[in-house]
Amino acid sequence: MTTKTTLTATTVALILPMAAFAADFDTLDGNGDGYVSMPEFQEALPGLSADAFLSADTNADGALSPEEVSAAQSEGILPPSEG
Repeated sequence: MTTKTTLTATTVALILPMAAFAADFDTLDGNGDGYVSMPEFQEALPGLSADAFLSADTNADGALSPEEVSAAQSEGILPPSEG
């Protein structure tokens, strides 16, 4: 196996799970309060670690705002919104 093949396989292995968990903010915000809590995040995106939530929570208030989710999606921390 060549390095190029290995990198391609690794890239695909990382991208495919992210695509499977794509979601918009309203889907992530299960209770509709305008923020995504850690339990909501874990329920909607079970394939992502708590570290992803903590990285996205830039103000460290324990909840993700629509702006934090959008920024984290732009930075590749969270999967993009559907559609």
